[in-house]
Amino acid sequence: MSDKPIRVAYFSDTYLEVDGVANTARQYEAYARRNNLPWLLLHGGYEKEKVVREGDFTRVELPRSRFGFGLDRKHDFDLAFLRHLSRAGELLQEFAPDIVHITGPSDVGILGALLAHRLRIALVASWHTNLHQYAERRALPLLFPLPSNMRSKTGARIRELSFQLTRASTKFLVCSWRQTGN
Repeated sequence: MSDKPIRVAYFSDTYLEVDGVANTARQYEAYARRNNLPWLLLHGGYEKEKVVREGDFTRVELPRSRFGFGLDRKHDFDLAFLRHLSRAGELLQEFAPDIVHITGPSDVGILGALLAHRLRIALVASWHTNLHQYAERRALPLLFPLPSNMRSKTGARIRELSFQLTRASTKFLVCSWRQTGN
């Protein structure tokens, strides 16, 4: 067993926002800096690309485009975020991580998962939101014209379908890794 610390490339859904994922990313950043640990943090932003390096810590903010949509008042999904594939791939190869960690099925998470797959780097994913419950809550206001009973049943069906899709995407990632030998 090696005494060398694990080199982690962390693709965070959020960083600039005020939420649990962003707070966790900033806490990891502070810990990595304090302990001079090899850590690459990639997240979305809203201006131009920013790179901050300190020791073996690097934080990269990749700008989101206007070609996307708001998930809620403070979170966006950039449909064109994969335009950063080449640049993020360069950063990953330069950093040479042992593992890629994504924090959800976001624009940033999809980028991280795709790169991990292409570069044959181990992938771990942590979801910080119960996506199926979130989908139901987001859909309920749209269902207001329906009678209460039907609205409740439709919301429950949306929750169940969202759960099944999340589960299927997780199985897909696992199967993809097995096929590539990771």
